[in-house]
Amino acid sequence: AAKEELRDAADTGNRIRFDKLKDEGGYFTMLYDVNSKNIWTNLVAADEKNDHLRKIILPALILSKNQAISDELARSINQLSSERNWGIYAVNGQLARRLAGELPGINIDGSRFIVDWRLKELRDANDVSRKIDLSRLDMNEEGTEYVCLYHTKSKEVIYNAGAYQADDHVAILRIPYELKLDPVAVARQYGLKETELLEKFPMQEVLNARLEPIDNRIRQSQKIQQKNKQQKLRSGKRKGKRL
Repeated sequence: AAKEELRDAADTGNRIRFDKLKDEGGYFTMLYDVNSKNIWTNLVAADEKNDHLRKIILPALILSKNQAISDELARSINQLSSERNWGIYAVNGQLARRLAGELPGINIDGSRFIVDWRLKELRDANDVSRKIDLSRLDMNEEGTEYVCLYHTKSKEVIYNAGAYQADDHVAILRIPYELKLDPVAVARQYGLKETELLEKFPMQEVLNARLEPIDNRIRQSQKIQQKNKQQKLRSGKRKGKRL
């Protein structure tokens, strides 16, 4: 703010001078052309319904020389922007580090995993050989979570749900989908500007996967099926001996 301009975090050459904004008393507005990256100064004459024009609202405190944008303030601004459709996303320390190349992390069953959406995998921060292949996991019906079976004792993902042995240590693991895991990487994947998805899908300060117990009825049914299968195998072996 000291240079009286706004700078695009994903494109530092894209800058907007404060004197180009319209003072509305307590906040500033502008019509921003997302294609040409220009500002429309005549807000009345401009067609706000044009697909490539976006009305942007900036609270006055963002432009204040005496108001540094802390991480806490950035969070508040971003939350209000999402709720009130301001069309802005303030850069906090977390986003700055992500844009500089630091990968996000997620907590899974007491361990921290690094999110690498480019490779579609999660890697244990303390053991890079321990990985979760997201491309092999199923999604929930809403498409908002990756879902799989997880062995809490061995701390391993069970990719083949139909072949696992019923075990009291097996639970359901739910991992947030990619737009929550790393919206910056998803934007890159689709050729968008790195920050383009953040207004709708902001960076998550803390990411946690969820572990849910398997329904006791399902677990009991699986144990019965396994027991019947084992009995059939033993019965088949006995018949073979008689022959």
